[in-house]
This record gives sequence, structure tokens and C-alpha cells, in this order.
Amino acid sequence: MNFKNVVLLLLYSFALFQGFRGETCDPKPMIIRHEGKKECVYLDTKGIKTIGVGFNMQNKEAPAVFASIGADYNKFISSPVTKWSAPCNCSTVPCLTEGQIEELLDISLKTAIADAQKVIPTFASLCCPVQNVMVDMSFTFGGPRFAQFTTFSKLVVRQFWKAAGDDLTVSLWCTQAAARCMEDANIVRSGCGCSQPYPQSCDSQGSACCASATQQTCCKGTLTFKSKTFDEQLCCPLPKATCCEHDQCCSENSVCCPAPPAVPTYCCPMDYPVCKDGECYRAHDGHMIKGKPVAQGFVSP
Repeated sequence: MNFKNVVLLLLYSFALFQGFRGETCDPKPMIIRHEGKKECVYLDTKGIKTIGVGFNMQNKEAPAVFASIGADYNKFISSPVTKWSAPCNCSTVPCLTEGQIEELLDISLKTAIADAQKVIPTFASLCCPVQNVMVDMSFTFGGPRFAQFTTFSKLVVRQFWKAAGDDLTVSLWCTQAAARCMEDANIVRSGCGCSQPYPQSCDSQGSACCASATQQTCCKGTLTFKSKTFDEQLCCPLPKATCCEHDQCCSENSVCCPAPPAVPTYCCPMDYPVCKDGECYRAHDGHMIKGKPVAQGFVSP
């Protein structure tokens, strides 16, 4: 291959990469798959009159929204309800057109995306699969209720993907809508990889991210969500640290004291590796020489 063709190939690859990075996320297929679609009024699982793709007919803004798509709100809200499992008989009950259903969904998604952006400050930088989950949750809960997922949102922002997904699995939502919740949780667990300000990937899957290796060390630890404990990759606030058991860590070239399975309470330098009574020692000519403990830290998200 000559030089000109190599250059053209590189330029093409760069353009393709830029196009991929600039891809616009589309949560519609996920929302439609989760919510379903119906052109006439039905009752959702909470007994709320609903239409289209999960549009709440009893929302205070519903009359104005219906007017904006050219539909008679009063005609629909007062119409008989069709069972979700039954087809709409549009000769006896009012039905929306496919175009009106699409317009309603666009309006709902605009709100859901705006709410997700408020709850997740890093929303714009998320990869599409995870960003779509944030919209899916905002769509189903509404902004105020989605904002109550405080631990989950902090873990997403902090790029602790597996931990965020684990936290979601123990939520009330995963007992109420198990299939939808578990699908979303597993997508979040897969995450978006690691990026600034947490560029250090703690495993090959990028399930957790720490600050650079000059600032933090990845260590195995545990997190408990609603009495259920999960094994996680966490961050020690010390560079090149020694990872201890029980969510503890020690500074570089040190040992955890006391030794496992005890809970470490202090750290000794490697050249004073004998832990005894809160002190550090090393053997020399039949004597025990005392040293000074070194820095200790706690691993955490």
C-alpha cells in the first residue's frame, strides 16, 4: 500500500472514530420495549389512566400536551378504559394516530432527559447504553423520584459501575419490576470504562475506576447496600499501596497489622515487618528493634 493510500485510510479511520464518539444516543427503543405502546386509554399497574408509550393522562400538564398534538383531552380522559391485554377498538373508543403517539413520546422524552441531566451531572459524558438507562429510570419515576436514588447516582458519577448496578438490584424497584430493573442494572454494571478524573481501570472489565496511579491504588473491598454485601473494586487514597483485608490499605512497601484474618489497625514498614501490640519491629542479632508505623487508609468509592 503506498503512502497516499495509507494517509487516506488513516483519515477515514479517524473520521469513523469521531462519528462513533459523536453518536447521538436514542433511548426510544428501550422505552418502547419497557413501556409498550397502545393507541387508546388503559390503566397502568398503579391504576393510572395511560396512553401511547407510558403517557400519564392524569398528569396536570396532560390537557395542554394533548392540545399541542391536536387531540381532544376531554374525549380521551372520559373514554372507557381498554384492558392492556386487549386490542383497541377504535370504532368505539378514541384512539391516537401513530404520529400523535410519536409526538407524545418525544415530549415525554424531552422531560425525562432534562430530569436525568439534573440527577446525573455527568450525563452528557456517559456512553449510550448507560445514558439510555438513566433516561429509562427518569421516564418511569419522574425527576423527583429518580433524584431519591442518591447512592446509585453518586456511584454512577464516580464511575463505580458494578457497585452502581449492585445498588440498583436491592432497590424496591427490582422487586416491583424485576425484569426491567435487572436489565438496567446489568447495563450499568457493564459501565462506560474509565475516564478523567478517574482514568485508572481496576480490572479488565473497567467495572470500577480510580484516580491516576500516582494518586490512588485499586484494592478489592466490600460495599453493603440494604444489608446485602457485595465484593467490589474500590480505591485506596494512597499511591502504590498495599491492599489489606477488611477494606483497609497501607502505604507503599508496608505490611498490614495485625496479620489476617484480624482487622488491620495499623501499618508497618516492610523493613520492620513484625507487628506486636500496636508497634513495628524487626529482628537483628537476636534482638527486636522497634520502628515507626506508617500511613494507613480506608478503601472506598
